[in-house]
Amino acid sequence: MFLSHRYQILEPLGRGSFGQTYIAEDTHLPGHPRCVVKQLKPISIEPHVLQEARRRFDAEAAMLHELCSHEQIPRLLDRFECNGEFYLVLELIDGHPLSRELVGGQQLSESYALSLLENILTPLAFVHQHNVIHRDIKPSHLIRRERDGKIFIIDFGAVKQIVDPLETTKLTIVVGTPEYMSIEQWQGRPKLSSDIYAVGTICIQALTGLDSKQLARLFEEENGTVWWQGIQVSSALRDVLNKMVRSNYQERYSSAVEALEAVRQLSRVPPPPLPPSTLTSPVPSRSPRRSINWRWGMGIGVALLFGLGSFFWVGSRLNSGSSGANSSDFLETSWEGEVSAYEIFPNGQTVELTVRGEDNRQYQFAIPRKILDRIPNGSPLPGLKNKTVRITGLKPDRKLGSSSFAVDRAEQIEVVD
Repeated sequence: MFLSHRYQILEPLGRGSFGQTYIAEDTHLPGHPRCVVKQLKPISIEPHVLQEARRRFDAEAAMLHELCSHEQIPRLLDRFECNGEFYLVLELIDGHPLSRELVGGQQLSESYALSLLENILTPLAFVHQHNVIHRDIKPSHLIRRERDGKIFIIDFGAVKQIVDPLETTKLTIVVGTPEYMSIEQWQGRPKLSSDIYAVGTICIQALTGLDSKQLARLFEEENGTVWWQGIQVSSALRDVLNKMVRSNYQERYSSAVEALEAVRQLSRVPPPPLPPSTLTSPVPSRSPRRSINWRWGMGIGVALLFGLGSFFWVGSRLNSGSSGANSSDFLETSWEGEVSAYEIFPNGQTVELTVRGEDNRQYQFAIPRKILDRIPNGSPLPGLKNKTVRITGLKPDRKLGSSSFAVDRAEQIEVVD
């Protein structure tokens, strides 16, 4: 199917509150680049319905034209009206929705949560600086671009521009996703801080591993005050998130600009101690003098290790006369274990599998997500948990320790059951 004699529809992408979206090809440009075509189809041809549909279409087009100068908001490429239906053509972001990373029962780390907050609040601050409320911030409207891990805000079909900052009593159409909506938005009086509530809820969802409905029930029953119990989270981050999800909008951060500054302040303080399964740990600060002594010690240690290693390597070569790779650098034997947990790195492109071996020890495997997506049985997350896997050709990751390994080829991984 062609639209406007130019855009060839390839497949449906999704349906939202205000229309249908498709992936299409622009046949008028070299290489036929892909794009997103968003259709607003009025529910009837009654004049007042068409008038409202045209108003929404014009508002979204004007808003996107103003906002798409930000690098984390898809560009508006074209707009047209055809047979009483309205179409926007948008840049296609090559990535995946954040909903793929927020898996029920999987608690993500504090470093992930901090990266997530800054990544969402950065473009949202730009939106709020233009006095625009998104009104439907949720994981499926946040796309992480594959090549650099940046998060894009999409679907501005529910946008509302604040024309008069003092206009607080006039009701507007209630739109949004219930699990991420604040009280004032339910009442038809959205504020900039309504978007902050949604972002805070998404971050708490990542930390707790609760799905959106479970989290909504917790907020309703406990007013959101005990979400942090039983998880690894610092008091500083907890305080920021609690402020983001206050029931009273006046007690929240007034906009994403203010919330972003609070999050960046958190990034400037030393992080809390991390659980044993975390790959990285904070490095304590040292005085300049101690740093110099430490560097001298490390230099001497490396030199000694290099010398001893060379000595034993030469000796082993003389004794064996072989020319193969050292077994400590490349393990030829296969290795089996049950996947007990997994964690998606903040960049969204790497996954750490925690696997329990036959010796009952925990081992970590850092695997690019694109490799996991290519192994048999389709995309393994979250279905890979509790499955037995066989991994071969392991190279110890010197940076991570003797129980951590890097996997760089899909053929190294096999799902046993």
